Amino acid sequence: MDGYIVSKSSFINWENAPIGKEAFIALFIFMSGLVGEGFYFYNRFLELENNMLEANNKIEELLSKHIENEEEEFAKLEERVKFYEKEFNINPLSWRKKKK
Repeated sequence: MDGYIVSKSSFINWENAPIGKEAFIALFIFMSGLVGEGFYFYNRFLELENNMLEANNKIEELLSKHIENEEEEFAKLEERVKFYEKEFNINPLSWRKKKK
């Protein structure tokens, strides 16, 4: 090691630093934790958003299926009403008319 100067100090002069070495390490650990929690909450938010989109799609699908079933049921009821109107005429004013 001839010619090389081995220095025992780091590139930061801790005597003139605004915070101490221990405070810097604690601040670094705290900021690392904040960044980690930020990633966790961001991923959780994306997961919740995807779940909401899936739920909305499922609701729309079920609603359209329900509307189709209601329309079919309504058509069947209309046919029944037409049949009963034709077979059982309850209008007293039309009793004089002959059935065709």
